[in-house]
Amino acid sequence: MTHSPIPCSVQVLTRNSERSIEHCLETLKDFGEVIVQDGHSTDRTVEIAKRYPNVTIMPQNPVYLDTEGRIRDFAAIRNESINAAKYDWVLVVDADEGIKPDLTEEVRRLIADDKKGVYMAFRRYYVDGTKIMYSSQYPALQIRFFYRPLIEGYQKPVHERIKVKEGVELQMLESELPVPLPPAKDLVAKNHRYLLMEAKRAENITFFGWCKWVLWRNTRTMIGVTLRLLKIWLVPREGARLPLAYEMQFQMHSLKTIIHTFPLMVRFRRLPLHARQFITYIFTGGSAAAIDIGLYLLLITLGLFYITASIISGVCGFISAFLLHKYVAFKKHDRIGNHFLRYCLLGLWNLFATTLVLYICVDIIGIPEEGAKILANASVVFWNFFLYKFLVYV
Repeated sequence: MTHSPIPCSVQVLTRNSERSIEHCLETLKDFGEVIVQDGHSTDRTVEIAKRYPNVTIMPQNPVYLDTEGRIRDFAAIRNESINAAKYDWVLVVDADEGIKPDLTEEVRRLIADDKKGVYMAFRRYYVDGTKIMYSSQYPALQIRFFYRPLIEGYQKPVHERIKVKEGVELQMLESELPVPLPPAKDLVAKNHRYLLMEAKRAENITFFGWCKWVLWRNTRTMIGVTLRLLKIWLVPREGARLPLAYEMQFQMHSLKTIIHTFPLMVRFRRLPLHARQFITYIFTGGSAAAIDIGLYLLLITLGLFYITASIISGVCGFISAFLLHKYVAFKKHDRIGNHFLRYCLLGLWNLFATTLVLYICVDIIGIPEEGAKILANASVVFWNFFLYKFLVYV
């Protein structure tokens, strides 16, 4: 039996989604309209989407994109396609999802029976085709199907949510929405983009607002997730658990949100690049110096000659400083061999200069060994910033 198209518009956001968009659109062939809202893809996403007669291509508005062409205001983007939809019934599906026949038929039935409402879907995770029965993120509920006159639209530029009109009660779809998860490592970059958007959104909130809306909520989330994880992994049960690599990503996202949106961090990101680099250089250098000095004090406590202790601790501090400066302060992830060679040449000079200053301070001036070590390290801090920036990491 051939059914008529479902009088429902489906919203699909895409950006270079050629690996998943065909499967997604195949599952949506029964719908009267599928709006593929594309973020200027450079792969075959649009070409594939145009094969389907029920698909309408709608470019994402550049006003709501960043300089890299990525969405910086998800709510605004989604509201544009919802307002342009042909039908009042709207289903929201991600480009890497796709729906199952039972959900298609449930949507068809609800529309046919005129069950106007706003419906949440249970998002069931799948990892490498395995159905995940237990996760600290369950129940993963989202509004995915609604009658347009009953909502006011999406809110929040990131982790956007639909605001329903007053008096409208949320209902549940009986069918689950399958959500295939990418490799856990791929979530790092995606979550980082969300963190930057959260930080941008937090620029105008007060410290007390941050405590209430960010610190408290994310701390509460981390505590709840931890308790659910303990229950999931300590109690024997049948069915697949979400691998811990994913669970830790979810947990760390809450912690990173607290850090990235902390008011001092927001102000820090407003500083000029050179100022941010210098402050980060001081912080990372201080961490390496703490390793150096801490080990030095330990070694002289154990009875080593102070010059020997200084050389050993200096080498350890040097390696720590190289890694911290390269990857944290100056954010250089390439040419590690070249950078390390230059760093070593500069390090040899610093080791000699630091040891010489230490000797002069202790044996000639008579400064205590602990204080002399601090003075010796401090003597190279400021000039090293310029040497690292313009000679080492180039």
